[in-house]
This record gives sequence, C-alpha cells and structure tokens, in this order.
Amino acid sequence: YNDIGQYIEAINLFNKSLKLYRDCGEHTSWLYAATLTHLGNALIQVRQYKSAISQFHESLKLFKKDNLKRNEP
Repeated sequence: YNDIGQYIEAINLFNKSLKLYRDCGEHTSWLYAATLTHLGNALIQVRQYKSAISQFHESLKLFKKDNLKRNEP
C-alpha cells in the first residue's frame, strides 16, 4: 500500500503488524525494527512528522541496542 500511495492503509497495516510482533514476543526483532522504519516513512507521507520521528528513534534504538542483523530472528 505504501508503494501505491495508500499511506493511511499502509499505516494501519504497519500498526497491526507491530501489534502482532508484540503479542508474539518479537518486539525486539529485526523485522519489528524494520516495520517501525516503514511506519515512519508512511507517516512522513501524511505529514505526521512528530510521530514519524518517534518511530525512527524507536527503530534506531532497537538496531543499536542489540546490533540487530537481518538474518537474526
């Protein structure tokens, strides 16, 4: 949805994905951090800059904290 300009739908789906990751205990995984980044990108498109920055900070914190790598669970 992000790629075709349907940012609100993309934001909703990213938020659902993040909830699923949290519910499964995957809130520190590479995929969780990457989803936060994608959510931030979509938020920029709808001019929700403060929310986007918050997502980017959380994502960066996860990547730095555990030195997450793409191949790790």
